[in-house]
Amino acid sequence: MNPRFLQIMPQVTAWIFIVLFVYTASDKLVNVKDFSEFLNRLEFIGPYGSVLAWMIPVVEIGISLMLLLPSFRAAGLIVSIGLMLLFTFYLVYMRIAYTHLPCHCGGVISKLTWLQHIWFNVGLIVLLLFSVRWFSWTKPAG
Repeated sequence: MNPRFLQIMPQVTAWIFIVLFVYTASDKLVNVKDFSEFLNRLEFIGPYGSVLAWMIPVVEIGISLMLLLPSFRAAGLIVSIGLMLLFTFYLVYMRIAYTHLPCHCGGVISKLTWLQHIWFNVGLIVLLLFSVRWFSWTKPAG
């Protein structure tokens, strides 16, 4: 592969996730009451729903800041993998355990079916894995 592509790919991936996380976090914060009520109704979350309704978007924004700063970008990509895996396991669980639940991921993403959302997440995780693999530890591009 082109060495320049391998150097740029992690930075492009970082920007994709900055946009994704800021977009979904801001939607969750704008609709925090609905998001909190939804989480409170889930059996396995229950009393932690109100805390998670604030914590999830704060974490997404925190990861976005990590991805924005070149010195924290590699760690931000790795943490993004963990968060995306958590979101994906949650989606798989919800797909198995419940039949009719709304998605509170934000905007256009919430228009996906649960199965489409799972595959969307898997694609993003693969992108992150390649980006971490090819990350240039010594010369981050801009």
